[in-house]
Amino acid sequence: MQTRNRPAGSYAREILNRLLIDLSWSSSRLEGNTYSRLDTEKLIALGQAAEGKDLQETQMILNHKAAIEMLVEEADQVGFNMFTFLNLHAILSENLLLDEDASGRLRRRPVDVFGSSFHPLVMPQTLEECFRLLLKKATAIQDPFEHSFFLMVQLPYLQPFEDVNKRVSRLGANIPLISNNLCPLSFIDVPEQAYIDGTLGVYECNIKYLKMKKDIWHSA
Repeated sequence: MQTRNRPAGSYAREILNRLLIDLSWSSSRLEGNTYSRLDTEKLIALGQAAEGKDLQETQMILNHKAAIEMLVEEADQVGFNMFTFLNLHAILSENLLLDEDASGRLRRRPVDVFGSSFHPLVMPQTLEECFRLLLKKATAIQDPFEHSFFLMVQLPYLQPFEDVNKRVSRLGANIPLISNNLCPLSFIDVPEQAYIDGTLGVYECNIKYLKMKKDIWHSA
């Protein structure tokens, strides 16, 4: 239940232990991480890494934990601004990128989206302008659920970072929910393939929409 008269993040702090496990596990699972929920709980609660797992899988879980703690503990300070999202990306991508300098920085090179004909923006200056505009539009949305959904859809489409975009979008989508003391999204019941198909659908549908607008413009 929403309790706007309470300090931002109050509800999330009450369920923090469960949120750390559920969201860290499910968000990592959507990236192909093979940690089980029980293994995730042991890692977060006891610092015990699962045997036979890749070090990057363990790092991914721990990065989620640190990022969630930051969003909850600093709920009165985080927001839809460049500082918050660069920090969020830096935490989530720590020790996971081939180029360490790309952590916590908007991308400066082209990227491709696996399984899609979609090609994200290339020019760094244009990318930064669009990212700032995305954050500005998100901030103008008053309804926290619409606010959350807008970012979860639009940030991966823009691909502002070299990698870890979807992880940033899933945790960033929780910012308006946490700040308004609403139940955060854990993604625990989201099937991996359904999530992938939905994300690719946004890429492909937007491509067709933009192409249709271009065709109409030239035929006018």
